[in-house]
Amino acid sequence: MQGAISKTVKVIHVQGAKDMNGTALTAEWINLKNAEKVRWIISCGVINASSSAAVTLTQATSDGGTPASLSLDTYDSISGETVTATAVTSDTFNIVTGHSDTTIVIEVKASDLNVTDGYDWVTLNIASPGNYSTLYSVTAEVSNLKYGSGATVLA
Repeated sequence: MQGAISKTVKVIHVQGAKDMNGTALTAEWINLKNAEKVRWIISCGVINASSSAAVTLTQATSDGGTPASLSLDTYDSISGETVTATAVTSDTFNIVTGHSDTTIVIEVKASDLNVTDGYDWVTLNIASPGNYSTLYSVTAEVSNLKYGSGATVLA
């Protein structure tokens, strides 16, 4: 489901709050051809101490096309009004117990994609945390739409 909060921002409901115990999440593919960036907002609830769900980004030349990894260098962790930029190694990080009751924000600019080779689709992947309670929800904001909020960004 998607909606507009302004003429240049589209909000996409990706995953409602639920326990992702034993479940992986692959978000919808988002087309950034006519947008400046996408921001995924992961609102974490209680994360089990043994949980370790890997977060990665993937790009493709079409919706669900042959995926290629996408560099992920940092994400922001937000607790209250405190924002902490966290460096990422090897293009992945894990949602762990330290993320309990925080918000994780990952931002990708269209220029981060390999547009030279036609990559203008991107998705967020969160691996299964194993058989451990891992509560979170995910929302995507696609911003600076070239053709207004009526622009299609999902297939």
